[in-house]
Amino acid sequence: MPSDPAAPASPSPIALRIGSVYTVDDLVSWLRHSGLGDAASVLHAAAERQLVGFLTTDGQWAFPEWSFERADSHLTVREEVAELWRELPHDGFLTDSDLCAWMNTRLVGLDNMAPATYMSLHGIQSQVRSAVRRLNARVR
Repeated sequence: MPSDPAAPASPSPIALRIGSVYTVDDLVSWLRHSGLGDAASVLHAAAERQLVGFLTTDGQWAFPEWSFERADSHLTVREEVAELWRELPHDGFLTDSDLCAWMNTRLVGLDNMAPATYMSLHGIQSQVRSAVRRLNARVR
């Protein structure tokens, strides 16, 4: 029996691992104070890996909520998360959405915390850098 076309699609497993995301329009609204007040500047920051983001299967940019801190009526980029993002193997076989999922996946070497969560408590420590080295070694 065919599925009900009006029923919402279930999120993909990778979407569940990444979690909630902001769109370009969301960031334009929330990041005006930081010089990212228009879509072009948000997209430029994403292309320069100043923001953690990936293209969805329908060609829209998505930015994981955990890569920002929310305070009052604005967001700020978690700089340590963006720094780690730039160190990941973007030129390997993993897509940016795969890398986002990795950043939000619990790792044994990080006390069973995801890298993004671990850094919110400890910053970029040697354990995080070791996890990145292991990932880089696997994909190259």
